[in-house]
Amino acid sequence: MSPPIGSRGGAPAEMRDAMAVVRTPGADRTDLPTFVRALRTLERYGRLAPAYAFHVVAYFIESAAHDPGRLAADADLRLIDQRLARLRDAFDGAEAPESEGPEAEWDRAFDRTHARLMRESGEDAMADLFLHDRGEYDRRYELGSL
Repeated sequence: MSPPIGSRGGAPAEMRDAMAVVRTPGADRTDLPTFVRALRTLERYGRLAPAYAFHVVAYFIESAAHDPGRLAADADLRLIDQRLARLRDAFDGAEAPESEGPEAEWDRAFDRTHARLMRESGEDAMADLFLHDRGEYDRRYELGSL
């Protein structure tokens, strides 16, 4: 009978699997929730410091939120983009004075999309922090980048 995986002094199977996911090129773009779970697994096993893990997870979720395909698929953002385009057309491409309202609306819609991706990736606490205490979210994000 063979000893359980990881009992020979090697890394536990869960950690090896997590390493394999993180090392897979494009994994963050093809299956973000699995990628984020792998990062959190590495954090649990002490392979990533908590502050760095927060930063890396937030970074990859933010990158996914900015993906052009994802942005184009978001109905709320598309409608606001169309309104902004009409305003710019009315002002021959210059910044329209009344575009501040739609731009702020676009930022709020993007923040909701960003938070939704956090939740879909199992990062409910991060999403709450992002939406309700942006200063603390930014502080933790920056702390992990040091």
